[in-house]
Amino acid sequence: MSDLKDSYDYNYSDYGYSYNYGEFDYNLGPASVVVPTLWAIFSVFGLVGNVFIIFMVFKYSHMRTVTNYYIVNLALTDIALLLICVPMTSSVYAFHTKWMFGDTMCRIVVWMQFASWQATCLTLTVISVDRYHAIVHPIKSIKYRTPRAAIVVNVSVWLYSYLVTTPTLYFYRQEVYSFDPDHPFCLEFHESNATFSVNNIFALIYTLQAYFIPLVIVFVCYALMLKRLWRTSGPSEDAVMSEQASRQKRKITRMVFVVVVLYTLCHLPHHVFNILFRFNFDMFAGRNDLLKYLRMVTTSFLHFNSVINPVVYNVLGDNFKKSLKKAFLHHFKNNKVRDSNTVQTVNGNGTRTMNVSNSNRVHPSSSQSRSENHGGETSLTFKGVLT
Repeated sequence: MSDLKDSYDYNYSDYGYSYNYGEFDYNLGPASVVVPTLWAIFSVFGLVGNVFIIFMVFKYSHMRTVTNYYIVNLALTDIALLLICVPMTSSVYAFHTKWMFGDTMCRIVVWMQFASWQATCLTLTVISVDRYHAIVHPIKSIKYRTPRAAIVVNVSVWLYSYLVTTPTLYFYRQEVYSFDPDHPFCLEFHESNATFSVNNIFALIYTLQAYFIPLVIVFVCYALMLKRLWRTSGPSEDAVMSEQASRQKRKITRMVFVVVVLYTLCHLPHHVFNILFRFNFDMFAGRNDLLKYLRMVTTSFLHFNSVINPVVYNVLGDNFKKSLKKAFLHHFKNNKVRDSNTVQTVNGNGTRTMNVSNSNRVHPSSSQSRSENHGGETSLTFKGVLT
């Protein structure tokens, strides 16, 4: 823990937002209950949804496509935020900005938060580039659009994300001040109050390469895809594809596009507010309550984005919808087979029964050999398998 700070006017930023503690009231009032509760709901639904997405991709072989491997990586970025970062930041609100976990966790949690945001945007970029190649160059891209390549790309995204965000381990730390020695803060340390300080330059570069530049690439890819998908004249590689395959590609592309748009809308307020605050602080001078509420709202949008993605996959993704139904209805299908029509046969030893499904499928547990009553010489074995 750092030494006690004597200055009440220390200018710092808590997860990216600076305050002057000589004027700032860190008692959050009702927000100390409302915000953690809301984020807890986000975490529960987001974790369940994203874990289920990963489960479906690896359980069903038809789901193990290149695009879905990238979607798994996107789900992992959401899980990292919801499982570790959101609970920690929720505690900051619950305890009125008090940090309870020490200096090391302060640095690590912020690092993971920035890296996860970075990985999310990069993964969306990779998915969009992958869709571009699948739509515009469907034949040529087969040789490098493989699950193995997708795994290598996903690992590279995480390594790059943690590498470029390592400066946060230096910028963020736990601090304790003399006006409240029992109230440690997890905050951004500024060596200089200059507008173009090292902190602000890093924040600007991070925002450009973790949000704005990737999204430019994404929307360029989609412009080229739309041009290809909806043009009506001229020969193309699409001629070798069936109409059904082409239609499926359109659906997948639309689903990914919706995910990108939602990401853009949910993250834009945070990035705009952060940049305005750092480089035009005068517009927020004397508006500490406004700063608190803007930060709550923009951060809530960030966390909500991790919840909405699984919903989009299951609403717009046909394969995800089918796998979802398969997973949930499997138990009921088993019961249906067991309760299906009963056929009775008689042999020399008495009466025996055998369950037969209306769909001519028999559950393995009811598969058996029975002797025909034509002399008892022939037998019939049922080997139906429920899928």
